[in-house]
Amino acid sequence: FLPLEKIAKTLYDNLFDYDIIPADYLDQIKDGSLNGEKYNVLIVPFSDSIPDEVMEKLKKADIKIIMVSESEQKSEFENITLDKLTDYMKSNGYQDVTSDYEGIYLRYYHYSRNGAEIYMFSNEDINNEISTKISLSAFSGGKYVEYDAFENEALVKESNGEIELNLMPYHSRILVFGDVETEELPNFK
Repeated sequence: FLPLEKIAKTLYDNLFDYDIIPADYLDQIKDGSLNGEKYNVLIVPFSDSIPDEVMEKLKKADIKIIMVSESEQKSEFENITLDKLTDYMKSNGYQDVTSDYEGIYLRYYHYSRNGAEIYMFSNEDINNEISTKISLSAFSGGKYVEYDAFENEALVKESNGEIELNLMPYHSRILVFGDVETEELPNFK
C-alpha cells in the first residue's frame, strides 16, 4: 500500500490543493462535486486490498479516478506512479496555481463562494522571505483585493493576470476577486 501522507506531501510541495474525502462519502460525488466543492480528479492511494464496500462506492463516484502507487500496478483505475504524479496533474490541467518559486514552503488554499474566488497563501519557511510571481487558473486579470492579516490591511490592486506575492517568514496573504465589493477599500498600484 501507499501511505496517504506521501501523496499529500507530493501535492502540497508542488502547489496542488487537495482535500481528503472519507470513504463514506465517495458515492455522493456527482459531476465531480461534493458538498459544494468541485474536484477534477479523485486520487486513491494504492492498496493490495480495497474493501468491496469502498470499491463499490468508488465505482459509483461520478469523477475521474486515478490510483497512485510507488511502482506500476494493475488496478481497476488508471495507475500513476508517485514520481510521475506532479507531471500527470500538470499535463491534465489540474494545476490551479503556477509560480516561479522553486522551494517547498509556499502553501495555498482556494475556495469559491457566492461568486468570489478566495485564495490564501502562506510562507511556511521560518527563515526566508518568499518573493514570487503567481498565476491563478481562475484569474485572467483585473482588480483583486489583497488582505494582509499581519498589518490588518486590505487593498484593491490590479493585474494583467500575473500577481506579485511577497511573504515574510510565517506570513500569509488572502487574495479575493470576482463578485466582490471594493468601493470602500483603498486602491494600490
